Amino acid sequence: WGLLEEPQYPFITFNLEIKQEIPLSEGTIPCGVIFGEAKINRSKEDGCTISDGVLKLKENVKIEVDLLGLSEGILQDIYQVGSFTLNPL
Repeated sequence: WGLLEEPQYPFITFNLEIKQEIPLSEGTIPCGVIFGEAKINRSKEDGCTISDGVLKLKENVKIEVDLLGLSEGILQDIYQVGSFTLNPL
């Protein structure tokens, strides 16, 4: 099965593993996994098109969940870190 053939998938997702911090003008992108997602649209006029996608970084933050500090939990923060464009051939 091809991504743009039958069965028709309504979206595309992928992961990028960041092994080294990426410096930006506004800070840095830390090590971790960046998740990408975009919608796939089909019409008879335009054929198959892929919308602009978003890149998100999920960061796990440990928190203490009781007053004594005996239990901890993991809170997942999600940050949008960019966008991307794909063009089907």
